[in-house]
Amino acid sequence: MRAPGLLAGRFEGDKVRFLIIGCGSMGKRRARVLKRLGFNDILAFDMRSDRLDEIRAKSGVQTFDNLEGALIAEPDVLMVCVPPHLHVQYMREGLRSNKHLFVEAPTALLEKELDEVIGLAANSDRVVAPSFTYFCHPHHVKVKELVDSEVIGKPIALVIHSGLHVADWHPYEDYRQFYASDRDKGGACIDVLVHELHLARWLVGEVSTVTCNARKRSSAEIKGFDIYDLLIDSEDGASVVIHNDVVQRPWGLYRKIMGEQGAIVWDWQKLEVFTTENGAWEKTVQPENADFDDMYVAEIDHFLGVVRGEKQLLHTLEDEKRILQTMLAAEESSLTGTRMQMSFQ
Repeated sequence: MRAPGLLAGRFEGDKVRFLIIGCGSMGKRRARVLKRLGFNDILAFDMRSDRLDEIRAKSGVQTFDNLEGALIAEPDVLMVCVPPHLHVQYMREGLRSNKHLFVEAPTALLEKELDEVIGLAANSDRVVAPSFTYFCHPHHVKVKELVDSEVIGKPIALVIHSGLHVADWHPYEDYRQFYASDRDKGGACIDVLVHELHLARWLVGEVSTVTCNARKRSSAEIKGFDIYDLLIDSEDGASVVIHNDVVQRPWGLYRKIMGEQGAIVWDWQKLEVFTTENGAWEKTVQPENADFDDMYVAEIDHFLGVVRGEKQLLHTLEDEKRILQTMLAAEESSLTGTRMQMSFQ
């Protein structure tokens, strides 16, 4: 990708115009985030009138029921918040219209489609940013700092356990009609698991090998597998175990990274660090006024810094391709019962 074609003087306050594509839960969140960042010129497109009504009522945005009309309004940035299987078609439209793009994860479900997007982006001067939300949570940032400072010594293992029943994710709608229950649309663990792979790769290095059991274990009406268990070797010499499911009640999230001189345990609410030097757990509790949207605010603020030419992307399309290749290799491992050796080009 060439250097971003900056829009001089436009990325401050309400001078830039955003178009949110898809007004489900993430589209509404992105509208809230833009408002918190001081942006007010926000357009929104969805084909469902109820979603347009809701986002207009809650965020005061201008809404469109067709993409052509929204693009005629000349947005500067497209935020693609539709289900994952639809991401690529809107990314094509955005790049053909010469727009900056921010896209939820996973960016694409097929490697050939992601390659197409990478090719289009390489011939554009627009910023194309896959979502990198997990890199912006304060606990994750602190864990990364601790790992890099070698407080716990060389990392030797990372364990991640996460799960939430898909019916509890959006309790206001039938989960069977929700994309998160359908693997072919990017749900059934895929859209959560890719974030955990982002985190694992960031903390302990690139994936070297992956073995996986992906299974349908529950009676929930899910099109695909409801449990993924991954065993990974990292190139930096750490073992990684990731369990993700979409049937767990109550929801659960646990992460632990072990080093030769200590360990770190964390979730959304707390972070604890143990070092052999003091032989005790030190607790860091998330501030009471912390808002879950804070990491999304930090993410979009960083993205706009990239558009202005002030920052570098924390997660590129090429990084996202490696995540997708790992995810597809994990499914191939489950299907064939083999350990997959990763070789990234």
